[in-house]
Amino acid sequence: MTSHLFKSAWINMSRRPMQSILTIIQVALAVACMVSVASYRMNVSTAVDRFKSCTDDIVIAMGGMEKRTEGGYMRNMYNIFDDDDIAQLNAEVSLVESVTVYEDMWDIEADVDGTLYRIGLGALVGPGYQDVVGFDMIEGNFITDVDMKAQSRVVVISEALAKILFGEGPYVGRTLGIMPVWARRSFANEDGAMPVAPTEYHVIGVYSNSKTSTSAMSSYTGMHPAILCPLTSDPNQIYSSGQGWLCMDEEYPYGTLMIKAAPGKAAAVRDRIVAMVSGRPSPDSLSGSSGSMVVMGGGSAEFDGPGSDGEGSDWYSPPDEESGASVIFERTDDLEQMIGSSMTKMTLLLGGATLIAIIVSALGIQSAMMVNVTERTREIGLRRVLGASRRVVVVQFTVDAMILAAVGGGFGGLLSFALYPYLMNSVFSSMGPGWLLDVSARPVGWAILAGIVLAAAVGALFGAIPAAQAARVQPADIVREL
Repeated sequence: MTSHLFKSAWINMSRRPMQSILTIIQVALAVACMVSVASYRMNVSTAVDRFKSCTDDIVIAMGGMEKRTEGGYMRNMYNIFDDDDIAQLNAEVSLVESVTVYEDMWDIEADVDGTLYRIGLGALVGPGYQDVVGFDMIEGNFITDVDMKAQSRVVVISEALAKILFGEGPYVGRTLGIMPVWARRSFANEDGAMPVAPTEYHVIGVYSNSKTSTSAMSSYTGMHPAILCPLTSDPNQIYSSGQGWLCMDEEYPYGTLMIKAAPGKAAAVRDRIVAMVSGRPSPDSLSGSSGSMVVMGGGSAEFDGPGSDGEGSDWYSPPDEESGASVIFERTDDLEQMIGSSMTKMTLLLGGATLIAIIVSALGIQSAMMVNVTERTREIGLRRVLGASRRVVVVQFTVDAMILAAVGGGFGGLLSFALYPYLMNSVFSSMGPGWLLDVSARPVGWAILAGIVLAAAVGALFGAIPAAQAARVQPADIVREL
């Protein structure tokens, strides 16, 4: 019986090969789109879980206050840490494995032999950064305490950036000029010439781009920094001074610390940091201190100042509000919430387009089966005369439609191996959160299997109407025609 049904389906497709091929292509495209969207959602969920597990023992502490609303959060950030804090944390070996200062270095340009390269994000770090994020050096050495104290103009760059800037290695000892984009725009003459040369930095090390725990840290900073400098040689501050080094606040030079806690000790590290800064003076009283305002998330947030208890607000500040000193801890929930919101919007948009494609392919199956029933009316009648029941006829044509759709679903699963990576690099990267995480570029097997099953189910459903029409053929009418 089964072999007869498959033979019938093959005869059905071979009667009108062009129509069958076009129907299979329609189904394949619809299934490939569905598999790509489903795979992306599943891969993002996997990446988020991996990120959370990688960062369970990473503590990121920032000086400032925070107010949360349903639409996001607002932060008033300022410097609150110093070298003694780093030394104290490093001394507590039962709680802390490594500590580093950290500051984003946005929109900088690298000048190599007169050619400018735009670098979206760099980072100003300390010697402990390598241990906190856990990457491997493939050439040279990382930033040291000596580099920090000497305010050395040295950089560590990624392997990928090194190849772009210099071509073939070795890279250690090469030089490049670094200049903030704002400085070029501010200092350039009308003809675009720069009266001030970019600050020269020396490459002292190159790190591997292989995926390690660094990919988890990139989610905190937006993307993984391709170029790392000692925080004490910030090119932004060099240019702010107009000449030479502009010293940071001497009392509290650092605003953010990254700490790799001992396994299971992250909560204790947070408590230790809160106790460390709770008795410090307010930022307004710190000589030379400057703060910055950061707003994240949708909706609106209103800054009411320290101690605000407005509805929906959640300021984090020490019990003694007069001190004003407080610390914010980066939360993985923020990333998860942002990704969830982005995924919902993207799924609704792309899912709707995919649904339309599935409906169109289903109508194509129905149309092909209607033509098939019309052409095989005599055959159906003869089978009824020979004793075939209505149920047998319905099953035959329903299975024909189901097999046609399943073949299209199978080709769609294969097509998804090409379509999904393309969508990852184009649509998903611009609309979704894939650029934040190390999201897999391979379709998920379960999504492919679900796509084939869904295609077969839709084929059977939309093939049922032509099958019911075939079952209504009367044997007596066929006998009179013979």
